Amino acid sequence: MDYNLINTLDIDEKAIENELAQAFEGETDPCRIGEAMEKTVGSFAPGSILKGRIVNLIGDDVIVDVGLKSEGIIPASEWDDPSSLDIGDEVEVLLEAVESETGIVVLSKRKAPSAC
Repeated sequence: MDYNLINTLDIDEKAIENELAQAFEGETDPCRIGEAMEKTVGSFAPGSILKGRIVNLIGDDVIVDVGLKSEGIIPASEWDDPSSLDIGDEVEVLLEAVESETGIVVLSKRKAPSAC
């Protein structure tokens, strides 16, 4: 946690504790909050199957938000019926790399196992 940043915001410490408790379902112990955050970040390892949401369709590309710093771009050709895609659709994708050379999350729909 960046306490210097928090101090510059001029926010009451009690308000910060309330926000943390709300965000972490009542948990206020810094060690437990750190553990919860580590579990979440750890789930973003390459090879993981992630649930994402289509946030845009641009040309032949599908922009998918999986909760990382930036969105991933997947060619529409990775779907059986690209014309059926809509913004807001939930999709399961394979995380190939957290960040490419250009800073984009590398995802694949085709390489994600199909749900039964």
